[in-house]
Amino acid sequence: MDDLDLEQISGNIHTSWLGRTMVIAESLDSTNSWLKERAEEGSAKDGTVVIARMQTGGRGRLGRSFHSPEGGLYMSFFIRNPNSKMDASLATIAAALSARDAIEKLCGRRPSLKWVNDVYMGDKKIGGILVEGKYDPAGRTMDHLIIGIGINVSIMEFPAEIRGIASSILAETGTLINRSQLAACIADNLETRIRETLEYPERLVEEYKGSLMYIGHEISVHSGGKVRPARLVGVDKKGGLIVRYLDAEVEETSVISSGEVTIRGGAGHGA
Repeated sequence: MDDLDLEQISGNIHTSWLGRTMVIAESLDSTNSWLKERAEEGSAKDGTVVIARMQTGGRGRLGRSFHSPEGGLYMSFFIRNPNSKMDASLATIAAALSARDAIEKLCGRRPSLKWVNDVYMGDKKIGGILVEGKYDPAGRTMDHLIIGIGINVSIMEFPAEIRGIASSILAETGTLINRSQLAACIADNLETRIRETLEYPERLVEEYKGSLMYIGHEISVHSGGKVRPARLVGVDKKGGLIVRYLDAEVEETSVISSGEVTIRGGAGHGA
């Protein structure tokens, strides 16, 4: 029996609005791009989730590609007028925690999170988050938000260029989980986490910090074409990375809201 179908997901999902409209495609260029197109047409319904069995043009942060063959779970959620439902600045954190908890529930092992959008098992990346939004014509409020989540579920072979850093749930735990159950669990979690961005934002960020890799470690910050040594201190109330630059004349902390980090003296890879 196929482990990814609408009937199985519907039998496991418990949301009130998120994911109640669902599409499963054999193959898409990108689930985020598919929803973007529907949003431009005006046909995207609030709460819609689209799932692809594979992506031919999966996208990650900073314009990177996301390897998306059969054996993964690639899903994107469409949220219309997100300002009325959530703090959009915390959307990536909400999605990362939702994926983390769903994976732990189904395989018994809790992943780590790498700022700002990666899901890790040990030192291997098993998933990523891509959040994209569009403002209304006046630029005052956000018209919609698309939250993309990609998880390597049972993929065992990766291209040579990412073989050393990418893995899957099956490869890391030996557990083959059901993708329909994973999709339903992520949707359930995300609806709850969206509500928490407004009701309990400090608690949400603190929980994210508790799963964040490299806290207290020396890192390299890649931003604006420069690389600077720093120590990772924590995250601020909006999910920005708090660092203390090691080359600064005055010892003080700074907040990073964009860019990427790598672990110094190790094999860490960019966010």
